[in-house]
Amino acid sequence: MRKVDKQYFVLWMVLVSVWVLSLYFLSPLALIWNLLLGIQGADVTLMAIDKWAASRNKSRVSERVLFILAALGGSPAILLSMWMFKHKTSKVSFQFWFAVAVILQVLVIAGVWWVVKDDVTNVLF
Repeated sequence: MRKVDKQYFVLWMVLVSVWVLSLYFLSPLALIWNLLLGIQGADVTLMAIDKWAASRNKSRVSERVLFILAALGGSPAILLSMWMFKHKTSKVSFQFWFAVAVILQVLVIAGVWWVVKDDVTNVLF
């Protein structure tokens, strides 16, 4: 299996296993929450692995994988990992596309909130 195939395999295995575990709760909110937590954990782990591999001139984690995870909701963990590990902080292209992913996330969250805000406030209050 190629390096890229292994990374995607690990990524999908983490996402599927978190999804299957969240089915235990049988709640859509729990499913979303657990999926986001799984993505956050995968982000921190992959950023740590990439930092380790970069310092030892080993096979690296693809930036595409990191961008996919950021777009799926992992941007807070990537931002935290960039600060914690001092990794990807000087690469302008990574920071640009990461910012694009964050802006898209904010727009999607605002759009979803705009559509469901009345339903949510009725349930909460």
